[in-house]
Amino acid sequence: MTILNDGGCTRQNPSTGGVSAPDVSLVSRDLLRSRDVTWVTQRGIGSDHLPILVTLSSSVQRPRREGRGRFSHRSADWPKFREELDQLINAWSAQPTSLNEAASRLAATILRAARASIPFEDGRGRRPPFWNQVCQDATDRREEARVAASRSRSHADVLRYQEERAAADKVVDNEKTAFFRQKAAELKPDGDMWHLIRTMDGRRPPAKPAVAISRPGTEGQPAQPTRPAVTDKEKADLFCQAYAQVSRLPKDKTSDHSIKIEARRATSQTGCNGGRDAFCSPFSRRELLLGIRKLRKGRSPGVDQEGLPQGSVLAPLLWLIYCNDIDDQLRAGDSSPTVSLFADDVALLATGRSLQECADRLQPALDEVSRWVKTWKVQPSPSKCVMTTFTLDPKECGGKVKPQLSFCDHPLGYEETPTFLGLKLDCQLTFAAHIAALREKMAKRRACLSAIAGRSYGSHRSTLRIAYKSYVRSLFDYGAAIYFTHAGPAVRERLEVEQRKCARLITGCIKLTDKETLVAEAGLPPLSLRAKELAAGEYARIVRLPPGDPARNLLDKTPPPRLRYRAHEAWRRAVTSAEEAGLPPPPPADEDVTLSFKPCFRRVGRWICDRAGLSDLPVEPLALYQGAPPWHHCGDAVRFVLDLPQPTRRTDLPERRKEAALAALALVPDPDCTIWSDGSAKEGTIQGGGGAILELHREGRTIECVAPAGRVCSSMRAELVAMTEALTCLHELPAPSKALIKRVLLCTDSRSGLQLLSRGPNDQQSAIGQRVWGLIDALTAAGKDITLHWVPGHADLAGNEAADRLANQAAADCAQEEAPIDLSSARTAIRRWTSELASARAQRHPHREPTPSHDELDRWGQATLSQLRTGYCPLVRATAHRLGLVEDPTCRACGEEEEDVEHLLAGCPAHVAARAGFWGHCPTLAEVLSGPAQHIISYLKRVGRVQVATDPPPPAAP
Repeated sequence: MTILNDGGCTRQNPSTGGVSAPDVSLVSRDLLRSRDVTWVTQRGIGSDHLPILVTLSSSVQRPRREGRGRFSHRSADWPKFREELDQLINAWSAQPTSLNEAASRLAATILRAARASIPFEDGRGRRPPFWNQVCQDATDRREEARVAASRSRSHADVLRYQEERAAADKVVDNEKTAFFRQKAAELKPDGDMWHLIRTMDGRRPPAKPAVAISRPGTEGQPAQPTRPAVTDKEKADLFCQAYAQVSRLPKDKTSDHSIKIEARRATSQTGCNGGRDAFCSPFSRRELLLGIRKLRKGRSPGVDQEGLPQGSVLAPLLWLIYCNDIDDQLRAGDSSPTVSLFADDVALLATGRSLQECADRLQPALDEVSRWVKTWKVQPSPSKCVMTTFTLDPKECGGKVKPQLSFCDHPLGYEETPTFLGLKLDCQLTFAAHIAALREKMAKRRACLSAIAGRSYGSHRSTLRIAYKSYVRSLFDYGAAIYFTHAGPAVRERLEVEQRKCARLITGCIKLTDKETLVAEAGLPPLSLRAKELAAGEYARIVRLPPGDPARNLLDKTPPPRLRYRAHEAWRRAVTSAEEAGLPPPPPADEDVTLSFKPCFRRVGRWICDRAGLSDLPVEPLALYQGAPPWHHCGDAVRFVLDLPQPTRRTDLPERRKEAALAALALVPDPDCTIWSDGSAKEGTIQGGGGAILELHREGRTIECVAPAGRVCSSMRAELVAMTEALTCLHELPAPSKALIKRVLLCTDSRSGLQLLSRGPNDQQSAIGQRVWGLIDALTAAGKDITLHWVPGHADLAGNEAADRLANQAAADCAQEEAPIDLSSARTAIRRWTSELASARAQRHPHREPTPSHDELDRWGQATLSQLRTGYCPLVRATAHRLGLVEDPTCRACGEEEEDVEHLLAGCPAHVAARAGFWGHCPTLAEVLSGPAQHIISYLKRVGRVQVATDPPPPAAP
């Protein structure tokens, strides 16, 4: 080894200015003989050790650069580029002999011309994004002081270097902090926020290292691989090499757009030529076969394994078909275990009076699975297969008794807390282990949230709320309908604590704030209510599944409850004690405490649905199959008109909107039947009804029809019910009347309903949407042309006004109990009921009504106002006294009473004049917090209360 140091100093003592060389750089002698090696110290960057730069020359000299280089197109000399390119192309001595050679030569020529005429930014010296002239000036002064101190070593120069060094570090830290805070304050709930959170979370994908992908070719020939690529890495390298030249060319969006359109037309699988007007024409046999041949097998290029490219979308589907019969023999006997299949995972569950009885039922099933994998040549993973036990017997729980089971001649290991479909299970199904792991994940993500949320800086509170719901609470939502409704109150409180920590980040409130008040101020429901909402929504979905579905069968079971709810018993004891003492009964800690038996998903979901008014109401089955094949749709016989030639607004006069609607209807060919339909729902959520009028122009008569939309429904569903009733009435007309109708015009003021239907029959997710399209298909199959036209509502159109009266009549008079309730309406009712529960829990909030323009303040103003609204703000002396910041909570301005939020904002006599300019004389606290938010912040600044309340330091001793 050889020392590279040339004797120069590598360290400067910041205290004395003395220089020394404690750092040593060593290099191999072999490397020193074959390379030119240079050693030099560079300009200091703040540390007492100077940076050392060691340069090794290579046989192929390549330009060094820091960062990613790129061409500066804004500073390009394009006339010179064209001239250089023409000269270089004309100077070609021979024409290329292959396409690859032509592409490589052309790319090299373009790059050479670009180098001569377009400035290239090599990235050298690129500064961090927060770097500005202030940072540059500070580091320049530090470097000048360092050089001066190293030369003179005088006390004054050394002291100046120390001061400049500390000042430069402080300036850089301040500028970096200010830059980050500004970016955090400008964050919006879009990609910028998620990019920042992913960066802080450490989830940025690592960059692919630069590697050589081929050896240089001979003179005049492009580089060629020396042998065929075999491994995945070699194939990927050759793929990158083939397209490396193209990737260096700048994109031309105009040309790319035209090329994409031509490519779509060339590979179109329908007969509409990409026009998408009305509906695509039906597939011909030739078009269908051509489209099937051109279907891509995989989503990305990959290596074929087991006959399929890796990443193929066919692999999971083919595997499900392949393993579909694995449980045929397992379900044969009455004592067979319960089987659960998910992708390539199989779960077996056996119940019995003892663990040994369960093991006796499981072992034959495991042997049957072993025979299946051997018969069908499937490679199992016995090492990944585990077993666990669920029991309430204290002598058996926790792995005290481990049955002996084997799979494919391998003993199964025991796992105390296995993870099944993302949920961590324990022996007594308390879900304590899952909640503990979930709390750690939420805490890690909360750290990213806290980086963009300070009390004096940070993002908007609505942005923070969206980030919390999408980034942190989404962890809780998965499976919460199951595990959180079954867990005990003490275990659930662990996650409630995590949400309250996030609520403090959103609002800026302090720890003294009441729990219910804090969550309500953040605009969040308690996690227990969130879990109840999810459980009820899942219950409402499962009861709409077809009979025989495994989930539906599980929900329909009514096993007798066995486990008493300890929280309910404790609450009953507290109620009894209060009654004996003559006190009012204490409220339950949670709504489910009123249940006498331990809550579970089935019991909580049914209970919430009953409270939401969904009990004893018919349910509408889910739409599990979306429409007919694409070649069975009605083609051009159906047309949707969603806009008027003359745009109108709701604020326009009825006469103008009526004129625009009549002008649009005049453009439609004269119909044989005009349908006016309308729907109505009280408050948009309950007591809905639909009405329609059919005008048969050939017969000169009208037909009125009404239908209930359900006790719980939405306005759009009421509109769709009206359309369904009208089309059903039209479809059931006598044959002579139906024969006279060739063109049908349906007018409705529900733009959202028509937008939903215009997606086509295959995109209808609701049963009523499929029903409307079924009626449309039946009418078009009979030779009817149908136009569905939007018209503005309440525009004094006679037909629309008559349909509106029929809809109101249907909502008031029809039997709502007979109308089925769809899943969307049921979930809306559940959400409304849980919102009422959240409002009831927030009764302790000092000021429940929102303060106007609260969201328009900056971050400090939002946090300060939230603290004042909740009653605990460090700006007032009462709160500062509880925090130990001041000794006396008495107001220093008036000296009369304790200074709390109400005294500062509405009661202090010393600030009467300042208050009068905003709220008049003697305002109440409710009046102050109900006024504009900016007035409160301006008042605090006027009275000088913008800093945390503190006592002045004691006088110095004589």
